[in-house]
Amino acid sequence: MNYKTFTEPLINWYLKNHRPLVFRETSDPYHIWVSEIMAQQTQIATMLPYYENWIQRWPSINKLAEADINDVLKAWEGLGYYSRARNLHKSAQLLVEENSAQFPSSVDDMIKLPGIGDYTANAIASIAYKQKAIAIDGNVIRVMSRVLASEKDYLKVKNKNELKVILLNLLEDANPSYFTQALMELGALICLPTSPKCDECPLNQSCLAFKTNTQDNYPLKKVKKKNPVLHYDTFVIIKDKQILMSKDDSDGLMKGLIRLPQQPSKLKLIPIMTSKHIFSHKTWLINVYDDVSFLKENPLYEWVSLESLNNYSIITAHRVILTSLGHLK
Repeated sequence: MNYKTFTEPLINWYLKNHRPLVFRETSDPYHIWVSEIMAQQTQIATMLPYYENWIQRWPSINKLAEADINDVLKAWEGLGYYSRARNLHKSAQLLVEENSAQFPSSVDDMIKLPGIGDYTANAIASIAYKQKAIAIDGNVIRVMSRVLASEKDYLKVKNKNELKVILLNLLEDANPSYFTQALMELGALICLPTSPKCDECPLNQSCLAFKTNTQDNYPLKKVKKKNPVLHYDTFVIIKDKQILMSKDDSDGLMKGLIRLPQQPSKLKLIPIMTSKHIFSHKTWLINVYDDVSFLKENPLYEWVSLESLNNYSIITAHRVILTSLGHLK
């Protein structure tokens, strides 16, 4: 496997077949940074309208740094993992204060910013700055595990570094931006987790898994731990056209967003509705009540007018409840 059998056909395929995504029309490191953060744990089709709205509202690091954090969280609403939005905002402020609002060009300096890890830094370095940097995400791991027929866990630092060396050798003098995006795009469009489109793959002549018909064996499957299930009593209390909301984010989830008053489940009454919300690492089973007498007091509770409720950033699990009950549009 070498440049002629791997890199050249890979990049040629990418130039002919890649999706015309709006963030690929720029080399602005700020725009690429936003797109990479938004794309984490989120499908491209879902994040695109968020990205376009974000860049329209805050087209530069300076503009984002000046933004109110509540507006930032509101713009992020629906994408989940709100720490990503807070880290973007915090990083923008740090860059204004310490680096004249200039996005750093070195991987080491990028990693110092909140929310930027090895993958994101290398992706920005290669795509925005055309540096010989190797970004390894789930798509790249799947592609290369199959090409190499490797059972190694490439999320482990030692194995990831070995894979970086392999890919750097294959990169040679190719355009690093095309190389990085081509690997990602191949994993997104062709080298799928199930039913990969091997007949359309530009690397099928190099792929050991394809040659041995063992594509489904790679990457090595890990046994997933079952998500813990947590039971809650959640309260929808309305009085004088106001609703009782909570700023209590002591559970560590979605800090900065408001929510309905909620406490560990103990009531044995018939709820007005039930709801289930699945996070990446846990599941909430919710019984909803409208009787305030069963609710423990909390200084972080406050009354919010129903008329203004749509203007608040509300955690998704509770937004679903409020929408179902007709209190949100």
